[in-house]
Amino acid sequence: LMAVAPGNGAIILLVMGFWLTVALAAPYQVRLWGQIYPPAAQGRLVGAVGTARAATSAIGALVGGALADRIGGLEVVALGGLAGIVIANLAWGFVVPRGDSGAAYDLRRSMRALLGSPRLRRATIAQMCLGGGFIIAAPLYPFVQVDRLALSLAEVGVLGILVSGATTLASIPWGSRIDRAGGLRVFQLGSLFGVVALALYAWAPGYLALCGAAVATGICNASVEVGTQAVISEHVATGDRAAAMAGWSAVNGLRGLVFPFVGTTLVALGVVDVSGGIALGACLTLVGALLYRSA
Repeated sequence: LMAVAPGNGAIILLVMGFWLTVALAAPYQVRLWGQIYPPAAQGRLVGAVGTARAATSAIGALVGGALADRIGGLEVVALGGLAGIVIANLAWGFVVPRGDSGAAYDLRRSMRALLGSPRLRRATIAQMCLGGGFIIAAPLYPFVQVDRLALSLAEVGVLGILVSGATTLASIPWGSRIDRAGGLRVFQLGSLFGVVALALYAWAPGYLALCGAAVATGICNASVEVGTQAVISEHVATGDRAAAMAGWSAVNGLRGLVFPFVGTTLVALGVVDVSGGIALGACLTLVGALLYRSA
């Protein structure tokens, strides 16, 4: 689409299409992993997948940026789409055991599978708060990066690389931790890094503080990525995992419709300044961390 009809409309459709494919595929990953891999090694395997995904994102950002300077940004997006089509078709070659495919599910069954376990129910609420804090704070980051600290584009790019690098390095240790202590323990520890990251962003005196925040964000991101798979696998039967994952994604996705406007609206109205808006996100993330402690 980008190659044939580039433009703002194509970009919007591209973003919508990308997240639609993620939403369609994500619920089945948990069920497939439960059928393919032994439970004792799932944490390490999910961690290895997370490491590969984060590393690929970091490499892709560097390569894509270099190519964009040579052939243009829209053309790079089109190449990325073609690569995605090729990889998706290669996935058809994998042989997956049939196992228990589970009954077809709708919203009601997804919610029942998600909320059927008290610990998973508490974890869902905790994750809504944990991620909600980041969603509130993220739109305010540019005010810190540009207005307060006057960072260059290169310095902002390094922050993104640090996030991806920390996510890459933290995924396998978190996966190993899952095999020893379970998914909730990873959430409990990883959420603390999220609180630290937002606190650093709220009151960052300089660029080094933002670098620390980026590393802490990556560690937190890795704990969420591998912890989500583990928590659902631990508390939901294999046949219901796709339904539970769909419910988890839907519930947490609802916050993305509202929370991005909370911090920016409060700043625009003069209720809080930029630091206060990010601190509000940090407080919500802290609530999520405390809820995980009690889950």
